[in-house]
Amino acid sequence: AGSVDDSPAPNKAATTMGTQKIRNDEILAQITMLEGDLRQSIAEFRYADAVSSLDAIADLAKGVPAGQGRLDADRSLLNGALDALRFEPISSPSETMAGVAFKKPFAIRVSVLNGDVKTPVSGFECLVSSPSGSQVIESGPDGVVTFVPSVPDRAGKNALVFSSSLAPKDAELRDSIALRSEKGFLSLSFPHVVSTKNRRIATTISLLDFDKNGTAITNMNFSSTTLLKPLIQRGFSRIGMADFPNQLASGDEAALLKAAKAQFGAGVQRFIYGTVRIENLVQGDDGAWSCEAVGKITVRDLATGDLIYETTERIPGVGKTEAAAITDARKTLSGETFVDDLFYNM
Repeated sequence: AGSVDDSPAPNKAATTMGTQKIRNDEILAQITMLEGDLRQSIAEFRYADAVSSLDAIADLAKGVPAGQGRLDADRSLLNGALDALRFEPISSPSETMAGVAFKKPFAIRVSVLNGDVKTPVSGFECLVSSPSGSQVIESGPDGVVTFVPSVPDRAGKNALVFSSSLAPKDAELRDSIALRSEKGFLSLSFPHVVSTKNRRIATTISLLDFDKNGTAITNMNFSSTTLLKPLIQRGFSRIGMADFPNQLASGDEAALLKAAKAQFGAGVQRFIYGTVRIENLVQGDDGAWSCEAVGKITVRDLATGDLIYETTERIPGVGKTEAAAITDARKTLSGETFVDDLFYNM
């Protein structure tokens, strides 16, 4: 008669393989359920739920031989649905002044494009980023996302951006959403422009020009004059010019501020000063000349010494002669670029 010792030993490898197969089958069954949720969410335009389903599928698919292929197909399905999304501008207010509310809200419409048919998407979460911060806002039944900006407390030439708030854990899907945002398919940018309200502060401008050889020009103030006129046209009053060529040429800011305070006393509060130099003056094969005007301006409160604004700009100029090219560059720099810089930053 046989004994216990004569019984065949259990096949551990086969048991392990069988257990793994059962586990894989269970995981694939869960993936199948999630794929149903994914398709239903896409059909109902519930994109956040669709992303959650895709993330769950990605977690389950790890280590399952058939899982990666299923994940790739599901990811492709969701990417196709995202390709159909459209952000359309609805309302964009014109610029305002610091301390004054925008006249209307910023708004976009989120829709799905199927052929020539646009269907509004309700409940789509958009991240709205503005100079005052960021917040998530849902689209209404008509697909419209409306953002009422706060009253701006300072000047600035910035952007307000509507973008998708979808934030998948799946790295490939996250990258594809980010790429769509960069290309403007899942984001929309508006100018958020606020001009300065500080237009009646007693102000003096002192810009020192340098010639093509780097020598300070002390017998004229072309850039100061070119900057002054358009500022007055834009509503600045109590503003004029002053000359401090030696201090500006030396680059000794402390000496410059000391000289300005001594000359103006309490009569001037805001001091705009800087230099304009000429670089890269060359003649082209066609005989025309080109150059760059490199200007640096600083704005300080003379009473407190506080820095209000500072920038350096590099502007090209062209002309039939050396002098024409230099004048063109200086005129654009001081008469346009610096004017905008100050109008939207002081």
